[in-house]
Amino acid sequence: YPREFFEALSKATWVRVSVNAGTTETYTKHQGKNHFAQMISNCKEAAVYNTRFGWSFLITNDNYTEIDEAAHVAATCGAKYIQYKPIIEVGEPGAAYKGLEQQIADLLHSAMEHAWKYGTDFQVLDQWSSRLTELKLHHAQKFSGRCHVPKFNPKLGANGVVYECCELAYNDSAALGSI
Repeated sequence: YPREFFEALSKATWVRVSVNAGTTETYTKHQGKNHFAQMISNCKEAAVYNTRFGWSFLITNDNYTEIDEAAHVAATCGAKYIQYKPIIEVGEPGAAYKGLEQQIADLLHSAMEHAWKYGTDFQVLDQWSSRLTELKLHHAQKFSGRCHVPKFNPKLGANGVVYECCELAYNDSAALGSI
């Protein structure tokens, strides 16, 4: 990208980079292109311009072993945070994680414990644990309360109303306002 792109990017409040991997192989599998090195280079360049950016990591049953490694790579290329989230599945939420939930929870705990190594301003955000619970409750039609996702992912409905998150779209109690 040209210098002007990074200058413009630096004016954003925050930028989220969808990575879902800690290695070239997994990145290529998830993103469909072998651009891991270029993505790292772009992140490092954005950091030079003091852009506040972080990584998004959707945990799947084939990338969860890279949770800690992804946090390390994100921090070393200048990211301020990495957020881990579950995939939203068709059917029963969490089915993709059957038998892996404890391993994933342990790996997330490890990544959070290691965050201090990357600097005092680097954050590891575990949205997987609480979000998976919310998705399961929503699926069972037992969800109530406030969605924690809006800090990162509000939903603009076709009706022009902005909702807290995709799961609560078109629910009047989750409406934040209208455009």
